Amino acid sequence: SLQFLKDNRLVRTSSFTGDAAAKEFSDRLRHYGLDWKVELQDKQVPRVKVRSGGRILIKRDAHFNSDRIMDVIAHEIDVHILRNENAKQQPYLLLQRGTANYLPTEEGLATLAKKVVSKFKYLCSS
Repeated sequence: SLQFLKDNRLVRTSSFTGDAAAKEFSDRLRHYGLDWKVELQDKQVPRVKVRSGGRILIKRDAHFNSDRIMDVIAHEIDVHILRNENAKQQPYLLLQRGTANYLPTEEGLATLAKKVVSKFKYLCSS
């Protein structure tokens, strides 16, 4: 189990391994009916990386706090991937790549989604 500081106390929480996180990511993709592939990586540096071509890479030996896994999924799938998938449906494919300086705005939205899910866990339930 992982330990983290909450209200100046050390708290234990269970964690997901990369394999278990991959299942959670796959479940969310299936919920949306998306045909993205979730792949485990041994040498990848970040815990999660969204790649073009419909792939999500997850570091095999990464650990995800069980209380926070839905936050990461909200950030990566509910914002980044859904924006990409919605852009594919638009007549102007420019939106798939993003307009000038879109990244700070999208990261802001993804961070907001993460915080909302963290505060209101019931938003994650299927």
